[in-house]
Amino acid sequence: MTSDDDKPLTPAQARQKLQKGLIDYLAGNDPGPIVFRLKRTKKASETYPLKLTPQQRETLLKFTELSRN
Repeated sequence: MTSDDDKPLTPAQARQKLQKGLIDYLAGNDPGPIVFRLKRTKKASETYPLKLTPQQRETLLKFTELSRN
């Protein structure tokens, strides 16, 4: 069985958990470690744009070996 900390959370649920921990900490209580996993927002096979600076792009192209296949 999984505990509540093992269940993936939405970003809104994670935000609420962090806010509760911060409120407990500021009130002088020790919230302990705040642990959570986020739910996937996209499928693993889905691609997304990669934003690079010109220097990062140049370095990536310089050190990436591309196969001809």
